[in-house]
Amino acid sequence: VLLAGLLLFSATGLTWSQYAGGNVDKLRAALGWMTPQVNTAIAGEAAAADPHAEHHGHHHGAMAAHALNSADFDRVMAVAQQNGLHAGLVEIRPPRSSNQAWTVTEIDRRWPTQVDAVAINGETLQVIDQTDFTQFPLMAKLTRWGVDFHMGVLFGLINQLALVGFGAALCVLIVMGYRQWWLRRPAAAAKNPAQTLCDAWLQLSIIGRGCVLVITAAAGYAMPVMGFSMLLFLLIDVIRWKRAQRRQATAPAVS
Repeated sequence: VLLAGLLLFSATGLTWSQYAGGNVDKLRAALGWMTPQVNTAIAGEAAAADPHAEHHGHHHGAMAAHALNSADFDRVMAVAQQNGLHAGLVEIRPPRSSNQAWTVTEIDRRWPTQVDAVAINGETLQVIDQTDFTQFPLMAKLTRWGVDFHMGVLFGLINQLALVGFGAALCVLIVMGYRQWWLRRPAAAAKNPAQTLCDAWLQLSIIGRGCVLVITAAAGYAMPVMGFSMLLFLLIDVIRWKRAQRRQATAPAVS
C-alpha cells in the first residue's frame, strides 16, 4: 500500500518540481498532453476594426491601466457567469496592455473540479476564447487531479487525513527498517557480508548490468537533482568498494 502511495506522490510531485518538472512539461508538450490555456490576444480584432488601432491603443492602454475600478471587474465577472463560470472561487486578471483581454478563471480544485476559464475583450465585453475542463485531454485532467490530491485539496478534509496517515505510516516504516537492520546487522569479519552496491551490480548478468545502467542514466537525465545525488552516492560506494578490495588483498591467509 505504501509503495503505491510513494509512486503516486512521486509522480504527482515531479510535475511541479523545478528541474524534473521542466522535462515532464517537454514530454507532455511532445505528446499533446498540455493543459489548454485561453488566448488573450485581441490585437487582430482591434487592427481589423480600426486601421489606426495600433497607434491609438498605446495611449488607451496606458490610460486603462490606471482607470480600473470595481465596476470593470463586475462587468467582466457577469459576462463570465453568462458563459458558464459559476464556481465559488474565481481569479480575475485585468489585461496588462491594450491588445490583451481580461481573463476569468475558476480555481475551485475540489471534487468535482471547476477550472474553466474565459478571455473577455474589455472594450466590447465579448468572449474571445474559452477553455472547458470537461474538454481537457485525459492526461491534463490526471495531472490536475494528481497535483491537487498531492496538495490535499481535491477531497478536502478526507484528502488531508489520508496524507497525514500516509506520512505517519511512512515514518513508521522507516523506523522499522532501521530496527530490522539493527537486529540483523552483520558481525565484524574479514569480509563484511554487507556488500557494496558495486559488489551487488557485478553479480548480475551482462544483460542485467546493462539494464541497470540504462534505467539509471534515463532516470538521472529526467530528474537532474536525483541524478546528481545518485552520482555522489555511487562515488562513495566505489571508494568503499576499492577499500574493501585492498583489505581483502592484504588480509593474511587462514589455513
